[in-house]
Amino acid sequence: MADISFDDLVPKQPTTPAVSFDDLVPPKNPPTVAGDVAKSIPSGVVRGAAETAMLPVTLGRMTGEMQDAASRYLVDTIDGWVRSWKGEPQHTEEQRQTFLHPQTTEEGPIAKAQDAVRGVMDDYLYEPKTTPGKYAETISEFAAPGGLPSRGTQLAEGVARRAASYAGDLTRNVVVPGVVSETAGQLTEGTPFEPIARAAGAIAGNVGATMASAARAPERVLRSAIGDPNLIDWDRATQLQNNSTGVRLTGPEAITQASNGGTALPNVQRLVEGSNAGRALTAPFFAERPAQVDTAVYNLLDLIAPQNGNPSVLGPRASEAATNAIRDVERARTAAVQPTYAAANADLVPEDVVRGILANIDNAVAGDQTGILGGVLGDLRNRLIAEPARAGQPSVRTPVTGPDGQITRYTMTPAVPGTPEVPVVDVGNLDRVRKYFRDRMDLPQIGQDAITKEQNAAVSAILDQIDNAMENASPNFAAGKQQYADITRNTVEPISEGPLGRVAAADTTGSAGNALIPQNPLTGSGDETIDAVRRLIGQDPETTSALIRQTVADRYAKAAIDTMEGNREFAGAKFRRDMVGNQPRDELIYAIFRGLPDQAAAEAAPELFDVLQATGRRKPIGSATEFNRTANADLSQAPFVSRAANAIGTLGASFFTNAGDALRRAALRGGVSQLAQLFTDPRSVELIREAAERGAPGGIAEAFGRGAVQSTIGARQR
Repeated sequence: MADISFDDLVPKQPTTPAVSFDDLVPPKNPPTVAGDVAKSIPSGVVRGAAETAMLPVTLGRMTGEMQDAASRYLVDTIDGWVRSWKGEPQHTEEQRQTFLHPQTTEEGPIAKAQDAVRGVMDDYLYEPKTTPGKYAETISEFAAPGGLPSRGTQLAEGVARRAASYAGDLTRNVVVPGVVSETAGQLTEGTPFEPIARAAGAIAGNVGATMASAARAPERVLRSAIGDPNLIDWDRATQLQNNSTGVRLTGPEAITQASNGGTALPNVQRLVEGSNAGRALTAPFFAERPAQVDTAVYNLLDLIAPQNGNPSVLGPRASEAATNAIRDVERARTAAVQPTYAAANADLVPEDVVRGILANIDNAVAGDQTGILGGVLGDLRNRLIAEPARAGQPSVRTPVTGPDGQITRYTMTPAVPGTPEVPVVDVGNLDRVRKYFRDRMDLPQIGQDAITKEQNAAVSAILDQIDNAMENASPNFAAGKQQYADITRNTVEPISEGPLGRVAAADTTGSAGNALIPQNPLTGSGDETIDAVRRLIGQDPETTSALIRQTVADRYAKAAIDTMEGNREFAGAKFRRDMVGNQPRDELIYAIFRGLPDQAAAEAAPELFDVLQATGRRKPIGSATEFNRTANADLSQAPFVSRAANAIGTLGASFFTNAGDALRRAALRGGVSQLAQLFTDPRSVELIREAAERGAPGGIAEAFGRGAVQSTIGARQR
């Protein structure tokens, strides 16, 4: 029994030819090219979207068709071999077509549904009438699978940048593949090879456009130097290039600074600057840098203070202000402990303790055979005596005479006993004596009241005994002494031994400036520097601000010395290194600026130092080897006549060699010039970012996949 299909059971309907919308409209004049293109674009978009949605079905059918073609080819080939081997005549074309029927099963309802959809589109969608219209339709068909934004477009920030990037995506992913596919179809139109040509054109157009975009030499070099663009802080790089200091940066400088040195772009820039063509374009850019840095630095200096007309007096005046500030601290210490010491003044030291100290003085004097200690120790002993000793008087019998001169009687004057010396025992007076001799020991080694170094040790020993005696006898004195020591250790010494003390000891403007802003500050000295600046400001604000400005200006003047070639292009980077080249310097200079009454310099300095550090990311060109090599190559070019004669003598070989060399040199000059213009462009960071994003990894594989999808659309025969 013959097989009965589902279609045999369905009553056949009379078929009528499909009628399109165009058949119902009276004929018009031939369409214009513009009109044909305008109508073809929406038609292509609809057809491309539908074919993209039906991609799974198309791929399945294409697989079956390829299997059919392979099977037919295999059967035909084997049959031909067998008949040739047997000596039998080959099949005629009519016989071959009889047995070369499709080897796969009949297509099912899904395939028929796809054919129905395509039939509807063929009936109702506009069919291009002109060649430009056909190109427009093909390009529009590719919009659905090729119109998705690339990763670079998705990462782009801002509507304008995203739109510009997307325009490039459409050109590479839609327009170029569409043009190549339609051109291939036009060249093979009406032949069995047309579907294959259109499919191959779609793939070739995608892959070729992507490779052409990624293979541009300057951009390839940039992408290699940048690495992963997602690791770059592009916003910070853009801010650096658009800084408010007036110092212009190249794109590599700004990007490398923003990534903390994490790119190889400075190497590329050095290569560009090291060539004649690149240097010719970059030299004017960098020639303006010294003046730009000068202006930026002096603008910062003016935010600190105006230039003083007598800089030599700044150091001595600052020293005086520092000395007064330290004395204020010492007076504050005295005032703080005064109530406690006042309460101790009436306390008494046991008399026998004081007499023991007096005995120690007597022994020291007696043991000194030179007499060197006698004077000062004798003075000290006398001042420890409240009442000196008085010698006793014996009784005296005094005769009394009469008128005739005869002794009539005797009167007796009673004996007066002697009194011992009375020592000073109250804490108030003992402390006065101690302070008196302590101050004398601090006097210079000249003058009547000065105590020599040799006498100093003996006097110090006695003063220590007095101090211990008062401390043991008076709790108030002990408390006052402890309070004094605490204030000295916690307040007075940090100030007198810190920046303020160093400024007080300075005698010139240079030494005072270096005392306040040392070249190699101690780590963690920021807080004491802020305190010193504020105390100096409290004493003499004008001098303090002028001294800071003078010191910073002198550091810049030192950094901005011309090189042997008269170059100051790296002066800003050297100055920045001297001011904030490490963490202690960074902490110190910002502490100085924060200590000023006006915070304008503190607010402006970070951006300036950031920009100046970026100028230091530029690598020096180095030796003139590359310049010499390039110049020698250009100067050594033989005249045209000589080259022609040489070409004849070498049977044309030298011609091709010279031509190849010329092309390479031209390409190198072109690439270097393009990079030089790119690096010095005001939008250099944005342009480099766009170049990096155009070369996102995976572009070729993505293009091949996109082209494969588009090829299923382009494979249909027009």
